[in-house]
Amino acid sequence: MSPDRCANASELHVTAAGAFEHVLHALAEPFREKSGSIIRLSITNAGGVIRKIEADEPADVVLTSSAGIDALAAKGRLDPATKVEVGRMRLGVAVNPSAADPDLATADTLRAAGRAWRRLHRSQRRRDVRAVFRHAVRASRRVG
Repeated sequence: MSPDRCANASELHVTAAGAFEHVLHALAEPFREKSGSIIRLSITNAGGVIRKIEADEPADVVLTSSAGIDALAAKGRLDPATKVEVGRMRLGVAVNPSAADPDLATADTLRAAGRAWRRLHRSQRRRDVRAVFRHAVRASRRVG
């Protein structure tokens, strides 16, 4: 929503998935200065966005996955005519450098590998993170 459309609103309630958090925080103050409207942010994961809208929490703007917007529109919670795709997200995959190379040849083997991977610990040293990155690059090249 542009600042001009909010000229009479004192608050703009924005419910968004975490992927939008940093940009929303960066835009909130310039938006307030131009429009006079305060942005009230509610940041959660994509499932949380759906739950908040289904629970009738106030939201003037909803930012989440395209599939989430479609699901909410199908339930009559959002106007489908207002949907705009604002970007695309690339997801990364990483595994522990000591783990065997996962089989990423098909969707089924990728899902099986994903279930088997352990979460990386924050305490891993920088060299381990570099090794994980190299492994992820090798794996992504195999997938294409």
